[in-house]
Amino acid sequence: MRIETVRIERRTRRIGRMQGVSRTLGVAAANRREFAKAIAALGQVRGMSTPFRGDPASEIIANFTLSTAFRELGYDRASIETALLALDLPEDLLTTPHAARLASVYRQRGELWRAVGDAHCRLREYEKSLESYATSISLPTACAGLVTIYDAA
Repeated sequence: MRIETVRIERRTRRIGRMQGVSRTLGVAAANRREFAKAIAALGQVRGMSTPFRGDPASEIIANFTLSTAFRELGYDRASIETALLALDLPEDLLTTPHAARLASVYRQRGELWRAVGDAHCRLREYEKSLESYATSISLPTACAGLVTIYDAA
């Protein structure tokens, strides 16, 4: 029984390393605008029996990256689905060691909701589009310097 336990532990560690490598390759490919490669690498992780085991930040980052890649390649429905998974960001994760890795996703929630609204609009789902846009404008933008408030006085 002990030998079997050791084998399972080794396999689990190996899967964890493969997930980390695939996630890193997927994010790097997206950063180079190689979106098909990003989808392939991140999709490989999703196909594993225990995707992102023990690392909730990796799952959120992967979904965020997949959403961008799907959007850029014109897969609106897939983009919406992965964006909604990325937007399901538990606030308590922002007070954990994962906070630094999630900060970028957290700051871009408004832009991601706008992209979801755009995708719904292209799919002619106008009510959902309006809901997404309403959520988007209720959130801060990633770059507050882009917003200029003019004084009417």
